[in-house]
Amino acid sequence: MGFSHTKGWIFGYKLHLVCNTDPSSTIVPLVADVTTVNVPDNHVYPDLMSASGLSSEIIKKLHFMIADPGYDDHDLYESSIKKGFQYL
Repeated sequence: MGFSHTKGWIFGYKLHLVCNTDPSSTIVPLVADVTTVNVPDNHVYPDLMSASGLSSEIIKKLHFMIADPGYDDHDLYESSIKKGFQYL
């Protein structure tokens, strides 16, 4: 990521990754997206959880979704409950 103190711009990319872990601590990537740093994390979450992201079969098997503070949004908590899992 780049930052210009004189011009005030920021340039870079973020990886948004949804993965599954099993008891053996194996990490399995399920869906991913890359955005520029100016796109808020909570705006990417609905697309990751839609038909273009995770399949409905996988969403039905979810119990919990853990995300970093960039995804902290009341609407995301509500939509996750409607899909049948707890968003932490």
